[in-house]
Amino acid sequence: MPKAMNVLVIGGTRFVGLHLVRQLAREGHRVTVINRGTTPADLPAQVERLRADRRDLAQMRAALKGRRFDAVMDVVLEQPGEAEVLIEALPGMGHYIMCSGTRIYAIGEAFPIKEDAPFEPHPPPESVGVLRLKAAEMFTEAGRRHGYPVTVHRPHRIYGPHNYNLDWEPSFFARVEKGLPIIVPGDGSTIHQWVHVDDLARSFTACLGNARSYGEVYIVAGEDFYTLRGYIGLIGDIVGRKLEVLYLEPKRVPDLKQPVFPYNYDFSRIWSIEKIRKHLGWRPVIDMRAGLEDCYAWYKSAGLAERAWDFAYEAKVAEAIRKGTWPP
Repeated sequence: MPKAMNVLVIGGTRFVGLHLVRQLAREGHRVTVINRGTTPADLPAQVERLRADRRDLAQMRAALKGRRFDAVMDVVLEQPGEAEVLIEALPGMGHYIMCSGTRIYAIGEAFPIKEDAPFEPHPPPESVGVLRLKAAEMFTEAGRRHGYPVTVHRPHRIYGPHNYNLDWEPSFFARVEKGLPIIVPGDGSTIHQWVHVDDLARSFTACLGNARSYGEVYIVAGEDFYTLRGYIGLIGDIVGRKLEVLYLEPKRVPDLKQPVFPYNYDFSRIWSIEKIRKHLGWRPVIDMRAGLEDCYAWYKSAGLAERAWDFAYEAKVAEAIRKGTWPP
């Protein structure tokens, strides 16, 4: 473990940022977070909080004036404009570490997918993957000018407690608890990979003080591979209820008035984590069952079982599938 460092986390109060801040504190680092201050969060007592809107250059300059950090960890970067503000507001940083994603990669037939795999040839210019890629390029150029290294992490399908995307694991738990079917487009045979938020947090801290990470891009994923059938079956097993799965022909999906399933169903993706394992000695320690059990415990403790879930449209779709009538 590296010596204690002075680390700034952009965000730091929700999901990935919250778990990252807690991991940094556990490792003994001095942690500062900067955000708008609108989201309550149970942060460790020693964490310093700064308030500023990252899109507002004047606010960011005022909040960060005279400060220098050994590392800046950015888990909420979405737009090149946000990158521009941070570059101007904080030219003095030791190491910039960015959380990006895997959406930029093309759908392929060869696995596992590595960092240098081809990108999507014609992505929408305003897609999240394209915008994050542009932002990362801006930081790489700024790093050359100001003399700091840049590391980019591309995690795939993050899951775990405090996930504010309730359409993922929480909605599946709710369906199973209520005895409702889970509707899966296709036959559920495509293969997927997730990474637990705590494993992702450790992948960030593994970069601290490690010059091997400078200038590198890392795919971050779990080591378990599940078909959608297997993933849903595991959720049913963890909840401890009988599970009903209804399969929807892919040609019917365009007829749906709203989504009924959150994941891609028509192609598989298997990711290589060989590079980050070799460079940083990182590997996931939370397997899929333990990770989903962790999610389910949080789901219950957070009161999400009592949430007013709306599955009315899905009930119509389920009835249409069972009766063979279409559209719903």
